[in-house]
Amino acid sequence: MRGMFTHRAALAAVVVSAIALFGASTASAVEVGNSVTEFSGVQGTNNWSYGYHNETANSPYDAADFIPFSSSAAPVSDFGFHVPSNKWDWFNAAGNANAGGASNPPWTEITQNGGHPNGTNNTTEQWAVRRWTSTVNGGVNIDLQVAKTNPNGTGVTAHAFVNGMPEAVIPIAGNDTTGRTWSVHIPNLSIGDVVDIALDPTGPSGDSSDGSDGSNFSGVIDLVAERGSTLIADSAADFSGVQGQDNWFNGYHNLSANGAYDASPGGTDDFIEFGPGGDPGFTFNGTNWDWMGGAVNPPWTVVGQTLGHPNTSAAGTFGNQWAVRRYIAEQGGDMFVEAFLAAQNVNGGDGTVLHLFHNGVELGTLSIGGTDAVGLRDVFSVPGVSPGDFIDIALDYGGNDGSDGSFFGAQVFVANQVPEPATAGLAIMAVAGLGLRRRRRQA
Repeated sequence: MRGMFTHRAALAAVVVSAIALFGASTASAVEVGNSVTEFSGVQGTNNWSYGYHNETANSPYDAADFIPFSSSAAPVSDFGFHVPSNKWDWFNAAGNANAGGASNPPWTEITQNGGHPNGTNNTTEQWAVRRWTSTVNGGVNIDLQVAKTNPNGTGVTAHAFVNGMPEAVIPIAGNDTTGRTWSVHIPNLSIGDVVDIALDPTGPSGDSSDGSDGSNFSGVIDLVAERGSTLIADSAADFSGVQGQDNWFNGYHNLSANGAYDASPGGTDDFIEFGPGGDPGFTFNGTNWDWMGGAVNPPWTVVGQTLGHPNTSAAGTFGNQWAVRRYIAEQGGDMFVEAFLAAQNVNGGDGTVLHLFHNGVELGTLSIGGTDAVGLRDVFSVPGVSPGDFIDIALDYGGNDGSDGSFFGAQVFVANQVPEPATAGLAIMAVAGLGLRRRRRQA
């Protein structure tokens, strides 16, 4: 079967975050934490703490596994802050707090802008961890950055956790000094919640040694919406072989027959539902919606729980088809949609494109290359949604459909109402923050 679903492990890197990922901070955001400007040699200053996670002893990561560095003159067997080098590091053999790193390994350290993990080649895998303890209630963006400072080795991975739950995984190669930026939106952070930003020694190749792993890694936390938001639909969690369950429908758009996509309640609707309600040639095989249940191809058009595949006319007489997930709004309000796209089959091809539509009006696209298993997430504002409106997420073949197996889907959030009484300033900030489309992609 052409280009279908040969790299399921890539899903972990794509959908590890169950919460929406946002783009760069906007004017409506209020910065409440900054790991660079608020860096300190005193634990707890500006609500930042510094330590490490022992991955060898305590895997997978849990918030309770955070081991803080010593905040006072420490013995030889401990970490502490070293004044001349302005970093948290292992004490030297003499226990001199002013000569950090003199007795490495372990290589675990944290500086103002970055740090270094310790690898399995040096006995114990240790992740360098910055922890911010929340002082706010509400929606926040966690803006992350990771880049190599030593352009050698096999790479590193940055993580973001909230109360121990993984929210982002960002692997970069050993020579990637440009690095990546990534932003995680947490709709309802509470006072006392912990945000952990970690650097581990394992790069994209899976090598967990720490050679040349010096890197910049940092985070900024912005309060973006006092009123928060509520998840109301999830294409993966709600996926079913029953059309209309949880207001989700699965189908396709025949670009060859109908041209540019057009879909509106009560008007023209180019969405063709799989099954008896639309095209009975497509059936559910217990895993995916597929042509003849997957027994015969082409067409290659498929929609599964987290993945899909489009079709081009070159593959037969079925025309150019976009695989489409449709959500029909059950309630009204200002909404935003997190969409994700990544290559599931990384054997090549010319990549795929994701389109997001509200009642047939395109809100934006995501485009990836044929080997991009990390992919993209983006959040799109959808103000003024009414009950019965269409939100369509379409997978486009790009140029041709060879090796076009892709992870694609979306979550839908509705903005909570502003509590009463509310100051004009907070109300304006909340509306402005949700009225902008925040673009996010890796650098």
